[in-house]
Amino acid sequence: MEFSSDFKYGNSQEAQLSEEKLAEMSEKLEQEKAQTCIVYRNGRIIHEYYKKPNLPNELQTVNSVTKSVLSIVTGIVVDKGLINSTETPLSQFFPELSADVAGKGNITLKQVLTMTTGIDLPGNKEMLQSQDWLKFIWSRPLRNEPGTKMHYSSADSHILSAIIRNASGKDASDIAKEYLFSPLGIEDFQWERDPAGLPVGGWGLKLRSIDLLKIGILALNHGKWKERQLVSERWMNAAAKPHAPSKAPGQHYGYHWWISKSPGGNLPSFLYAAGRGGQYIFIVPEYDLIAVFTGKYTGEKESIRPYQLFIQYILKAVKE
Repeated sequence: MEFSSDFKYGNSQEAQLSEEKLAEMSEKLEQEKAQTCIVYRNGRIIHEYYKKPNLPNELQTVNSVTKSVLSIVTGIVVDKGLINSTETPLSQFFPELSADVAGKGNITLKQVLTMTTGIDLPGNKEMLQSQDWLKFIWSRPLRNEPGTKMHYSSADSHILSAIIRNASGKDASDIAKEYLFSPLGIEDFQWERDPAGLPVGGWGLKLRSIDLLKIGILALNHGKWKERQLVSERWMNAAAKPHAPSKAPGQHYGYHWWISKSPGGNLPSFLYAAGRGGQYIFIVPEYDLIAVFTGKYTGEKESIRPYQLFIQYILKAVKE
């Protein structure tokens, strides 16, 4: 199914991908909770899977993929000179933190982007029950010194959404619409807000699968879409650089993007955005390859199934 003139279509032979592996994956997906899958290589859509016929045009809840989109929006704000540096401390965005005895005012934007703030938020339940999420985050203690350890937390992403509003005077969703989504041809999207009206930083975005592919192409091309640089190459290169190791072997964190580096070197390094339930954008520069998955998996263990399928079928489909 061709969506628009934004995309060219090719076949597995042209893309040097194993047709057998891709067919095998589609057969496997029928038994899985994956909803959609798009494989893109060398500038063309090579393979598509949709659980139901209406899914190509249906908005998908992408959960924490929102974080990676928010990273691009932050880069746009930095490119416009509205934020001077990633070393800018939080006290410059939130003057009330100047008096914070725990030192949260000294946490830098870079530490927010790399989830090394040290702010202790073990889960989202209590924050969700609060009428002021940001105030609740500021009330939390530090679990470790900022900049020393990476702890995956939607609190840091929500801080990032607030930084964007305070620095630019606009919500992240408005900046995304004007400077990111509109140039990408993304006209239909939804972005959830917290009780105070701030776009949720850690989740809440709904996009079509093909729109996730557009985000992937932008990242693959270092911030460029067609002939237009939407976010600077400098920002995207920094975002895709491993800044903080995570607990999982071979997995690192950039600026709200994940980076996988195979410990044994038997797989290429790749950049990816990941959301609970099986929402993924995989970007493999070495192979000029992008894969998008959306799903309805439950729980953390189930949610990584598309990651496993990507390794097992798509990466192995690449003909050397």
